[in-house]
Amino acid sequence: MNQQIPSQSIGKIYGPNPGYIRKLWLADVSQVSHIPDPIYLHGNNSLLVPSRMISFISDIVFYKMNFRNKTCFFEEGLSRDAAGEKFTQSISLSVSQVSVEHISFLYTHSSKRWIAFFQDHLGNARVMGSPALPVQMGYGSVIGADNNNSISLGTESTHPAWFLDAMPELTRVFGQGFSENFG
Repeated sequence: MNQQIPSQSIGKIYGPNPGYIRKLWLADVSQVSHIPDPIYLHGNNSLLVPSRMISFISDIVFYKMNFRNKTCFFEEGLSRDAAGEKFTQSISLSVSQVSVEHISFLYTHSSKRWIAFFQDHLGNARVMGSPALPVQMGYGSVIGADNNNSISLGTESTHPAWFLDAMPELTRVFGQGFSENFG
């Protein structure tokens, strides 16, 4: 038996998006149990995380966003110093139409730490952040020619944003003989 994991859409869903990030799923870091470091996975190319190896707590809620053309960007920079390599990763996006609902969501959730799962127009799935180095959120509002909320997600890491073989499953599978109330 499959059960859909709860998710909440933020903003509107738009049409084709050539380039840039198409989909973004945020998970509260406290609801992500484990993301394996691909360097330690036998036979891996050191940047690919099998999505089946990411563990979530049972009551996880994903916050999903789909984007119109050219409104969500991923940026990653590398710097080196005596301490080693550091990757600065950020996602910048706009949610159109400043509203009470959007500002309330951002205000309520901006203090949380996140794991960001995202997918580009080619279908490449990636993950930014980890339980040890989570993503932080910042936001602002602009009322002008385009009324929108600008959101930034950022983290620093010792590795580039990892690739996923697939986006995480958004369904729970219950084997035969067990019900949702099994305890």
